Amino acid sequence: MKPFSYPRIFIVGLGFFSISVVWQLYNSFMPLMLGDFIESKALRGSIMGLDNLANIFLIPFVAAWSDRLNTGYGKRLPFLMVGMPIAAVFLFIMPHYTALWMLIVIDIGFLLAMTIFRAPTISLMPDVTPADKHSQANGIINFMGGIGALFTLFGLAKMYDANKPLPFYIGGIILFLAGTTLVVVLRKTVANKADGEQKKTGEDSQGEHELPQGVLTGLKKVLTDKDRSALYVLIAIFFWFVGYSGVEAQFTTYGVEDLGLSEGTSALTIGFFSLAFIMFAVPSGFLAKKIGRVRTIIIGISGLFLLFLLLFFVHEVTAIRGILLAGGIFWALVNIHSYPLVVSFAGPGRIGLYTGLYYLFSSVASTVGPAFLGLCMDVLGGEWMFVGSSVSMLLALVFLIRARQTAIRSGSVQAAA
Repeated sequence: MKPFSYPRIFIVGLGFFSISVVWQLYNSFMPLMLGDFIESKALRGSIMGLDNLANIFLIPFVAAWSDRLNTGYGKRLPFLMVGMPIAAVFLFIMPHYTALWMLIVIDIGFLLAMTIFRAPTISLMPDVTPADKHSQANGIINFMGGIGALFTLFGLAKMYDANKPLPFYIGGIILFLAGTTLVVVLRKTVANKADGEQKKTGEDSQGEHELPQGVLTGLKKVLTDKDRSALYVLIAIFFWFVGYSGVEAQFTTYGVEDLGLSEGTSALTIGFFSLAFIMFAVPSGFLAKKIGRVRTIIIGISGLFLLFLLLFFVHEVTAIRGILLAGGIFWALVNIHSYPLVVSFAGPGRIGLYTGLYYLFSSVASTVGPAFLGLCMDVLGGEWMFVGSSVSMLLALVFLIRARQTAIRSGSVQAAA
């Protein structure tokens, strides 16, 4: 294994940057394109949840396959070489739909193409980074991913109003160029590793991407364990991701159909949430170190509960952006510590199982959230999306406090901290 290299991590980060660019593009504008044919926001939200079904059923399989593959381009790069160009092609044709069936076919094709390379791209980080530098490298590439989302929300989103296909063309080109750069620069690094080095550096990624059977084994253990604190934490995670993912997927639709904003202005507005999240991601870690992880998350959930409730009453764009800016700070207090909280319950040899459970509960929540909040909008009105999200955050808070109390009684000090 080569020593830690900032340029190499930057190259890996390009993969995260490109994924975030196109994913934010998809989340912002696919609901609006579906709205050309489908009035129901709940149905649109259900279609938007298809990507999370891929997270649950397909991504663990692809990730495990990439662990076993052995080619002249290493284990991961072949998946990028196939998936990224295909996803780019679907982005090019995505805004040129003329019928609902065509848009659905493009949607499914795009999601399947993304499934091919998302997990292998994530797994590149531990492949090219010494084990003792994984956290440092992960911070860099996640920051780059956040920059990608902001690039879409504050740059490409404005282009959508003037030239609908242009943001998709740019997103597709970025994806293709990022994939090409990764393959050209990293080929020798990933192809020349010895078998022993592959096993050593692949420990984390193998643990994170187990086959579905491993996830089911972990779920059975959590459900039958006398200490219910891990189960309560997973339920809390489910509810806070329902509240977050639903607003993320439905806000652009709310802005256009209820506030009367343009598509680009609506996407730009939700971008203030992402901007604050990125800016406060690192300070969130320092705060948790000082006052404890669970206390930090409790502050974050409480803040989100109040702010989403406030958005029910506020309809002025500048005020909404200010509230979303504060919301991004509180979401950083929650999301940065979600995964570490789950694996704090894992004993030796079970990190992978609990990682799988984290992705299972968060992915199911991200499937349910857009449909649930869309139903609230259909039945009660657009602003009721925020009430549904507030209720989800309140339920998450109840289960997290219950988990902390249970952990304290059972002596799980780390999990309760």
